[in-house]
Amino acid sequence: MISESVISNPLLPRAAVVGLFGAAGLALTVLYSRRGPMIYPVYGALLAASGLLSSRFASLPFVSRFSALLLAFCIASAGLWLMVDRVAARARRREVVRGLIPAPSLPI
Repeated sequence: MISESVISNPLLPRAAVVGLFGAAGLALTVLYSRRGPMIYPVYGALLAASGLLSSRFASLPFVSRFSALLLAFCIASAGLWLMVDRVAARARRREVVRGLIPAPSLPI
């Protein structure tokens, strides 16, 4: 059961916006960088922004702050997953056209 403190949490919409900005940063990193470890500074910036945002609402209980910041990380990670899926599908189509891999018989 969701407690009332989680629903009426003033930190929740702000954390969602931080998560959207984090998703944009992660997506741009996947799109323009070929170095894997470059994702760590973006996650570090997301962690720092979430920490600073959470410190503004120190009077909220731990569960409310944790749920809001978990939402931010879930939104950012979902954006990362969508971009990785798009980039991988584009690369897979390119390899099929070149004849380097066989075309899939069934969609995955």
